[in-house]
Amino acid sequence: MDDNKLLTLANGERIRLQNYCSLLFEVGDLKYASPATVSRCGMVYVNPENLGPYPIWKRWLNINLIDRFNEKDQLDLLYDRYTKNLMNFIYQGLTETQRRPRMKMIIPL
Repeated sequence: MDDNKLLTLANGERIRLQNYCSLLFEVGDLKYASPATVSRCGMVYVNPENLGPYPIWKRWLNINLIDRFNEKDQLDLLYDRYTKNLMNFIYQGLTETQRRPRMKMIIPL
């Protein structure tokens, strides 16, 4: 998409977007994106390995337990103790003492 809201497809077809239209793209990687595309669209790519589930967990805590600070702290402690280690074991094969092969996923992520 260029600065004039003209979207050019891979087959050469062009689509002009109206002023009230906006597009939101969710991509798996930026393998075929040029620097111009990234800068024009304001894309931000965060590698899931660097992000992890912790921000989702914090968001859930803040939405569902707004005024219950004691419960929030206790659940956060339990998350750090158990869930983080469990996720590391499932996705990366990490235990506290050794590294094992990743678990086989039945449904690909």
